[in-house]
Amino acid sequence: MKKKDLVDQLVSEIETGKVRTLGIYGHGASGKSTFAQELYQALDSTTVNPNYSPQI
Repeated sequence: MKKKDLVDQLVSEIETGKVRTLGIYGHGASGKSTFAQELYQALDSTTVNPNYSPQI
């Protein structure tokens, strides 16, 4: 699955309430923060917890 397709699928599932919490894990330098930022930017700002921190 391409990253864009995954982001689109996750956005859909988050916005419909199927997914409420999402964990992203992997080894160092695998792109977790980059992926989280791309997902954050794709989501409606009212959907995201305002306490979101990419440093967590």
